[in-house]
Amino acid sequence: MKKVYTILSCITLSMFLLTLTSCEKDLEVYSSQVARLNFYYGLNSPSAYKPELSQSTFSFVYTSDDCKQDTVWFEVESMGIVRDFDRPISIKQTILAGEDNAEAGKHYVAFNDPKLAHLYVMPAKKARVKIPVVLLRDASLKAKTVVLQFEIADNGVFTNGYDNYQKRTLTFTDRLSEPAEWSTRYYTLPEILPDYYITFGTYMGDYGVRKHLFLIEKTGKKWDDEDIKEFMASDSNYRSYMRSKMSRLLAKENEERAAKGLEPLMEDDGTPVVIEDV
Repeated sequence: MKKVYTILSCITLSMFLLTLTSCEKDLEVYSSQVARLNFYYGLNSPSAYKPELSQSTFSFVYTSDDCKQDTVWFEVESMGIVRDFDRPISIKQTILAGEDNAEAGKHYVAFNDPKLAHLYVMPAKKARVKIPVVLLRDASLKAKTVVLQFEIADNGVFTNGYDNYQKRTLTFTDRLSEPAEWSTRYYTLPEILPDYYITFGTYMGDYGVRKHLFLIEKTGKKWDDEDIKEFMASDSNYRSYMRSKMSRLLAKENEERAAKGLEPLMEDDGTPVVIEDV
């Protein structure tokens, strides 16, 4: 009986291998000429996308007075066959209704400016590259914040990829403003508590310009998007320590102000600056 079983097993295995070989012969070599482009977020899957990831902020207030323009870089990634030649990338502005939209030539260098053409390129044998958005320090930014939403444009070389990965929104000014990362949600226990999240505000409270200045003065950091990302990526014990430290420094600041006959630190609208030590 054992011998019969062995023979049957060998026959079954042989049939499986023949079938597999036949299937391999039927498979066509992937040769699609379609190339798609997405903004890159470093996520494991498209379903991990969250709208706040597409939001960025910038302020010239952190730069020197003689800085007339600056550059913010955004990463894009191609889908499809990697080519052995350079491929042009096209970006266009999306006008948002009811918003103070940035103006090309006034607030930023137009995406189709010939001087930038060599930077809007997917290099040969590459599937990922950073592209620039060149911002201009117009005087109007001292009094307002403008919004620049831009998207990947189909240029005949690259077409659009995933719907949620096609647009980025950059808010910028020449004064302190709330960084996008201040309220970005970080889901620390997605498998156990999928609805639980923390933000930078969990540690430092609601945003305020005076609070922002206080944090800058006491730490020497800008507390822009990059600083906040670094903070939120740090150990939870360190984050709690910093909250406690800033709370104590704020209490000390208010004591010193009281000794001088001054009110506690407040925002321009009269709201007290608060950092609670939980």
